[in-house]
Amino acid sequence: MKKTVIKYFIFTFILSFSNIIFAQNSGEIHGNFQIDAQVYNADSIIGAKEVPEKLLSNAFANLIYNNDNFTAGVRYEAYLNPMLTFENYEGQGISYRFASYQLEKLNVTVGNYYEQFGS
Repeated sequence: MKKTVIKYFIFTFILSFSNIIFAQNSGEIHGNFQIDAQVYNADSIIGAKEVPEKLLSNAFANLIYNNDNFTAGVRYEAYLNPMLTFENYEGQGISYRFASYQLEKLNVTVGNYYEQFGS
């Protein structure tokens, strides 16, 4: 569990200072991250299960690089101690990556990406 917290801290630190690190290069880096965590307690009244780890979490981070007509991005996800109902997603890694180039009315995208249409 301590290694997981240290990894989250290092990853957050790198994201926080990415603008300083890449300030000398042209283009921009944008991103976001989210950590969802839940603490579980056994409760026979509502039927809550006993969980070996008391703190379970899911996390992801998106990084997008943009330079004129070129855009590239990656999404990193971590399910090291996944929350209940996410047991099939245990592990970590890059789940989405893409590169896109736009020239007037032509837009070419390669890789995989997640897009939600509608609401």
